[in-house]
Parts: sequence; structure tokens; C-alpha cells
Amino acid sequence: MTLQFVTGTSSTDHQTTLIQMAREWLLEPNREVFFLVPNYNKFEREMELLTALKEAEESQSFSTIKSQVYSFQRLSWYFLERAGHLGKPALNETGSTLLMRKVLTQISEQLVLYRREVSQKGFIAQLLELYQEFQLGKIEMNNLMLPDETKKQSTQEANFQMKLKELQLIFLTYEEELSQT
Repeated sequence: MTLQFVTGTSSTDHQTTLIQMAREWLLEPNREVFFLVPNYNKFEREMELLTALKEAEESQSFSTIKSQVYSFQRLSWYFLERAGHLGKPALNETGSTLLMRKVLTQISEQLVLYRREVSQKGFIAQLLELYQEFQLGKIEMNNLMLPDETKKQSTQEANFQMKLKELQLIFLTYEEELSQT
């Protein structure tokens, strides 16, 4: 890939030079031309450059597949995306809420303590907040310490253990669904 700068004073007609260089470059097969313009006037510059390229072609049909106009931000996105360095877009709050609701619906039959809570206003928001706290604290659900079931437990300890198990089930299922989106 070649990078070439065209510099000069503002009185110089850069556009004519750029169009001529682009036309010559595009005569070779498998070549592309990227015009890099400021973000604030990208659309106007794109229209000007592509119109000038079309006029220089002097033909009825014109394709812009091999010539693109990019701002700095858009060009960096283009190359990062092509190289596979862009991750999946993050799930927003609404998407997280919908996904958690789907998870709770799927596993509601397996829940004992939290089954009735699923329909309560604010429950999903509280679950997501707790999940985020676990994430910030780097607490993984698989590593959540559950009390030893073989030991005799009080009712309070048994309820706490059941809550932990259900939270573990909810969050593991949620993470599984997240990985599939």
C-alpha cells in the first residue's frame, strides 16, 4: 500500500492534481484510492471529488467502488474492521435488559426463590447492577464459593446457599446468551 501526500499553498489547484493521479492509479487492476478529507466537510468534498472523477472519465457509467472519500475517523474504522480488530458492538442498557428478561423466562422453572421476583418492577435492573458489580470486582460465576452442602445448615444459611445457586444459574445463562449475540 502506497501513501502519497499532495502539498502546496492554498492557491494551488490540488483537486485537479488529485483527480489526475487517481485516474492513473486506478488504471492498474486491484488498486484503490482513498481521499482523506476533514470530517467537518466530508460530504461536500466527497461530492466534489466523485463528480470530478466522473467528469474526467467522460463516460455514461461510472463506479466509485475503487475510489472512496474518508475522514480520519472513518478511514481508521475501515482498516481496523478489515483487519478484524474491531470487536462486537457493546450491548446497551435496553439490550441488556431484554436479554436478561429472555434468560429469566428460559430458566424460570428452575428458579425457586427468584421465580416470583422475575415479574417485579426493578428486579431485572437490580440483577444487571449486581452482575456489573461482579464484573467490576472480577468475580466469575463459576468460581463463586458456595457453602458445603454436607454440613448442617440453619434455614438462613440454606436460603443464602439457594440464592447463590440461583444467581449463579441466572448469570451463567446470561453470559452464555451474551456470547451468542
